[in-house]
Amino acid sequence: MYGMSRFRTGTSVPEDPDRRLARRDWHSSVDPFARLRLRWHVVVTLLSGLAVAFAVALGLWAVLGRPELAASQSGSLTPTDLYDGIKIALVVVAGIGGAVVLVVVYRHQIYSEREHARAVSSAAREDAKLYAERFGSAADQLGSDKAAVRLAGVYAMASLADGWQAGQQTCIDVLCGYLRMPFESPSAASRVKARGLREEQQVRDTVVKLIGAHLRDAAAVSWQGRDFDFGGAVFDSCDFSGARFSGGSVSFSRAKFTGEVIFAGARFSDGGVYFSEAEFTACDADFTWVQFNGGSVYFARTKFDRSKIRFTRAQVMAGEIYFGEARFNESGAYFGGTAFTGGEVSFASASFAGNSVVDFDQARIAANGRIRLGSAHFTASDVIFDRAELAGGLVDFTWAKFAQGTVRFDGARLVGSEIDFTKAHLDGGVIDLSHPSAYDVAPTFTWTTHPDGLRLPNDFAPPKQRAQEPTALPQQTPGDPE
Repeated sequence: MYGMSRFRTGTSVPEDPDRRLARRDWHSSVDPFARLRLRWHVVVTLLSGLAVAFAVALGLWAVLGRPELAASQSGSLTPTDLYDGIKIALVVVAGIGGAVVLVVVYRHQIYSEREHARAVSSAAREDAKLYAERFGSAADQLGSDKAAVRLAGVYAMASLADGWQAGQQTCIDVLCGYLRMPFESPSAASRVKARGLREEQQVRDTVVKLIGAHLRDAAAVSWQGRDFDFGGAVFDSCDFSGARFSGGSVSFSRAKFTGEVIFAGARFSDGGVYFSEAEFTACDADFTWVQFNGGSVYFARTKFDRSKIRFTRAQVMAGEIYFGEARFNESGAYFGGTAFTGGEVSFASASFAGNSVVDFDQARIAANGRIRLGSAHFTASDVIFDRAELAGGLVDFTWAKFAQGTVRFDGARLVGSEIDFTKAHLDGGVIDLSHPSAYDVAPTFTWTTHPDGLRLPNDFAPPKQRAQEPTALPQQTPGDPE
């Protein structure tokens, strides 16, 4: 209440008498000169008009052959001459009056435009002052030791971001900075601290809720395309379902996630979303039904412990989902029913242990789709392509290592994709291609002898051999945004 009353009081500040006196003096000093300039403009305009009229008359006289201007024979003006003179006089007077009116209107327009510009500038200064006061008030509330006051500060800062376009990114940075501040999960705290941490958790959940709402298409004011830095933040569940990432940079690098992380139905069409070096512990990361049409999501060096990340029924048309050097322990990445018409999913140099799994069950891979598992290590972990339709594109296992793990293609349609096991290594693992529903392109192997664990159908075509085997698998790890 105190903060709000202070804000209302601060918005109606009485005018300084010195400023009012200075403005009055300024007007009194300017007006005489303005009037003098107006008189000179009128005089100059009249003289210019007379000069133009004389020049036109002289020109007409010359064009007509310079006739002599003789008086009438009677030596007096006829009614026709009188009427002609009156009409000429009226035209001259009308022309002079019109010139004066044009000068006055022009001067009035100039004066009005200057006054409008001055008023706009003054209003902008007042608005900037008001926004600065609101920003300071909201920031003070966020720094309060009372959770209710901090919660009010969150809403105040979000409301300010909606109305202050020039300062919108600054307000967003403050809200993201609040989430990056050190925080201990209530479940891991002592009973004495748990209540205060639960209150703080409510404040943080509200920040995430407001940001997520502003990234959806239905938002009254959109924050799409802005930068969001959640680096190192702690998330005990979060909901970004239906969000659109159409530009800017969104960083969850080194963040820690537990509980439910929801990006279901999100759309990535530009920019990057970074989860590099993040940690998912006992977490369900839901990316079901997401769409990739140019944007990219990076999970480089991310750790998944007893967690699963689901891209079920996603649409990958362009862009990249990158799990380079990620670590999976008792965890899984699920792409069941995902359509790969373009773009790429890469697990380059990732490691899987503790019965982890990469599941492409019923996935559809078209001509431009690419799935890369090159140099990945599978220890007692599986890669599943059951009932998948590989109708083009690339499935790359070059330099992959399988120890007690299984690669399975049960019921898969192998009708056009290139499946490359160049330099793959089997150490007690199994590559099972024995039960495809259809095939017309044999995978590429570089084994000179049939290794234990490689299972092929009886009528399988002879495996292709590379003429030139790669000596190493080049790896590139996308960097985090600066």
